[in-house]
Amino acid sequence: MPARCRLAVIVVFAFAASCGTRPTETSAPTEPAAPSAPPAPPVPGNPLVGTRIDLSELRWLVPVEGHDFAAHRLTLLRWWTVQCPFCADSLPALAALGERFGPRGLGLVGVFHPKQTRPPTDSAVTAAARALGFGGAIASDDRWLALESLRRRGGLTAATSISVLVDATGIVRWVHAGPRLHPDTYPDRVDADRSFHELEQLLAATLR
Repeated sequence: MPARCRLAVIVVFAFAASCGTRPTETSAPTEPAAPSAPPAPPVPGNPLVGTRIDLSELRWLVPVEGHDFAAHRLTLLRWWTVQCPFCADSLPALAALGERFGPRGLGLVGVFHPKQTRPPTDSAVTAAARALGFGGAIASDDRWLALESLRRRGGLTAATSISVLVDATGIVRWVHAGPRLHPDTYPDRVDADRSFHELEQLLAATLR
């Protein structure tokens, strides 16, 4: 082949290679998205605040007729489970708030959400809560329907052991994203301590 023809072939081949199909956005390699930081409890301006809570999916253990929200100026609900160190530290502290502010109109509800393959019996759940000094009402969120609704609406992705403060009409007044809610002096539990004292101050200011 003459040199001029060979040059033409090389030029055409190079042009075709440079004009090949460009990788699409879907086929281009992408870096995995960095995990978003969990919201620091409590959640400022949480969208749940000011909305009504739906607890129709809860199954009441103690008392079986359910908690009378209208009989309390405020009710604090805490989702918890057995064999949970966060809950074991938080429930006694919340029980202490109940003893202090109960006479002023605070009600407590411990909402059990099972994580075990074989969930404990209702009596075992009640016994576990009482062993932690929690004397409030106890319910079970068997299928996590109420919990997941709150987490989805409030963007509560940090933990499942959330806390929600509602008024007598069921309107959310304060939200804690979990998992710890108790006074503490350990440096890695600053959020738990700060959130607990914020809740304490809110109750003191509201339940005069």
